[in-house]
Amino acid sequence: MSESKRVFVSAGEHSGNVYVASVIKDLLGRYPELEFEGVGGTELGDCGVKILHNSDQWGSIGLVEALKRWKLVLVNHALCTYLEEERPDLVLLADYPGFNMPLARKARSLGIPSVYLFPPRKFSRDSNSVKDAASNITRVAAEFEPTFETYRQAGARVDFVGHPMLDILPQLSREDLRAKYSIQSNERVILLMPGSRVQELVLLLPLFRDLSIRLFNKVPSIRFHLLGAQNLRSNSKMNSELERFEHEQRELGVPVSLFWENRFEHMCISDFAVATSGTATLELACYKVPMAICYKVTPLTAFLAKLFSRIPRFIGLPNLLANDSIVPEFVQQHASVDEMAPFIEECLLSAEKLESIRSKLGVTISKLGGTGAIQRVNRLILEELGIFESSEKGPAPLSNDVGEKHQKESALT
Repeated sequence: MSESKRVFVSAGEHSGNVYVASVIKDLLGRYPELEFEGVGGTELGDCGVKILHNSDQWGSIGLVEALKRWKLVLVNHALCTYLEEERPDLVLLADYPGFNMPLARKARSLGIPSVYLFPPRKFSRDSNSVKDAASNITRVAAEFEPTFETYRQAGARVDFVGHPMLDILPQLSREDLRAKYSIQSNERVILLMPGSRVQELVLLLPLFRDLSIRLFNKVPSIRFHLLGAQNLRSNSKMNSELERFEHEQRELGVPVSLFWENRFEHMCISDFAVATSGTATLELACYKVPMAICYKVTPLTAFLAKLFSRIPRFIGLPNLLANDSIVPEFVQQHASVDEMAPFIEECLLSAEKLESIRSKLGVTISKLGGTGAIQRVNRLILEELGIFESSEKGPAPLSNDVGEKHQKESALT
């Protein structure tokens, strides 16, 4: 490369940070002269991105919660000004459409190319719903086949790259890990994942408390692993909340252990998971962990959603990907002990039911496109930067007619 290229990156959510960081690490390993700066969390900062605004705790659910983050409007405006003044060579965006789409529009007006990973309305099957995104994003990197097809029909320049998740999920030995964590052969591990957003913990921890007590009383051979999200570890209030949860449950005799590290290890050893809706449910699916998905927002947000939005058929990523009810979803008032506990108890006491769910999850994950997504995304980035060489090694973008092939490539199924 004759001169350094500058890339502005914006990843608001924790999961977006994780996967964009893996993309950037791979790029910098081959092109260390590239410069990255922008919006991101700890993961992006650790991989060499100059952080202009830290997004570790930006995640929000619903309209009311998002409005509480009104200061982000000012940040967004400042970043649009930054794009106009600094004119980076590329804008790399990931998820967080309410914040990132104004940046995509601004970049387009300035003639700056953009690449969008995890684009807006990625599970929509209506091409009209993505017209704005399709017309303002230079290059859409679609992680799911339905996303590729919907954006293609909308006229976008879109490539089916697959999901970076399959490139970074480690291959693990369940037997070795259960020995590492001293799990007896007759014990069942239930993974509790209350999410990476503050309001998720506030709304779901009381449910998890009552649910774990009920399940332990019914199935004494279980133990609970409570997984804290890395982006909340520096939040002293949330840290204290999780530690208090662990302490209070132990005082009641319920075996709960809090963990902040090695989340994939805990997924691998789990017999069942209770998780809030989000990327974690797809990661669990990759390890074929049967799960119950729960989702709660404030009553006002729920009311406004019914009033102004079309409620989707599914909210869980495994179900959205399969377009079918693979695992149960417990939303709002249905996210209750009385509704969730009987299903989980039935699963824990039925090897056949657990195996049936695992089998369906395996089929679903086979639709993710196989490994190589990180290199495919980076190929798009290099092409838009004008530095991709024909000799560059790495898989080309997938297309919609290679489904049979890529279903055989899934790394963990």
